Amino acid sequence: MELFQLSQLIRRLSFASSWRPRQDRASAGTDEHVSIRDKDLLKEKLRRIRADKFTAKAIISAVEKPTVPSSIQAPAEEEVVLVARASGFQIYVCRFDGEGKTGWVLKAPEAQLFGQQGESMGRHFGGPTWRHNDGSEITARLAAKVDAPEQGAIPWVLLTVTGHTGSGVLSGVTTIQRINTAGGLAPAEGCGTTNIEAEFKSGYTADYYFYARRA
Repeated sequence: MELFQLSQLIRRLSFASSWRPRQDRASAGTDEHVSIRDKDLLKEKLRRIRADKFTAKAIISAVEKPTVPSSIQAPAEEEVVLVARASGFQIYVCRFDGEGKTGWVLKAPEAQLFGQQGESMGRHFGGPTWRHNDGSEITARLAAKVDAPEQGAIPWVLLTVTGHTGSGVLSGVTTIQRINTAGGLAPAEGCGTTNIEAEFKSGYTADYYFYARRA
């Protein structure tokens, strides 16, 4: 929107300053009389915005699909539109299972999402839900998983998006991969009848790849 508005403004200002007679231009208000320097500044801003948009598009296009087991590969017709590094916790709660035995059950993730330059990008929390700082948000369900190559790490997973909220970078996302995991497993013991509903936070990191259908 800003790119379009600037283009229109430059055209309007160039026209307004060129067609009027000299005496009219001299007496015109500041809204209609624009110096060459002002127009040059606007043109430079427009050039930079175009360059930034081109660079952003090139960076996204340069992100290739990661090498993963076939069972958690994203659909062939989809491409990577965003990569986020998560750092936080997998939260487990001690509960009875269907047979009356106790065990740690995953309650929800609680993590911050970061960009490739370490900038804050959003949050990951129960649902599971991913919320970007631009207001877009998605939920997803598990589609497939494989054991992580690193010992003591939560599985690598493929998730299918089930819901969208807001408008932004996540609006078109249809598939998510969680890979390169470290940590995050539930404790091997410590859950019993004396501490039902107790919670345990297991620290973890992971990379999330977000996919959308090619335009």
